[in-house]
This record gives sequence, structure tokens and C-alpha cells, in this order.
Amino acid sequence: MNIEGSVALVTGANRGLGAAYASALLDRGAAKVYAAVHRPETVTAPRLVPVRFDLTDRASINAGRSEAGVKTT
Repeated sequence: MNIEGSVALVTGANRGLGAAYASALLDRGAAKVYAAVHRPETVTAPRLVPVRFDLTDRASINAGRSEAGVKTT
């Protein structure tokens, strides 16, 4: 998989495995990594773009997709 220049959305990106994945994507050249989290103010990594996102709430998912510019098919 070619990560260089890609755009990614990582859920739970402010801690644990999500934070590790987000960091690894940035280290491998991702152009932008959206950090999908419950509380955007908890995202402190300088190159992550925080997006409020709750996987149990459809409205939150749709708002997060719109904010990140994700198109549906």
C-alpha cells in the first residue's frame, strides 16, 4: 500500500492503537490524517486534524464525514 501523499481517517486517534496508527501514517508520508475523536480538544499531535466523531451516533458520523470532505457512494 502506498501511504505517501494519502489522506486517512483514524478513529480513536488521541490514544492507544489509534494514536499509534495516526502517528505511523504521518511518519510514512500521509498528506493529512484526520483524528476522529469524541473530544477534539484532546488531540495534541501537531499534524493531526481533529474531527468530532462518535461511532454510535449517525448524525456525528455524517457531520464528521462532511468536515473531513469524505464523499459517499
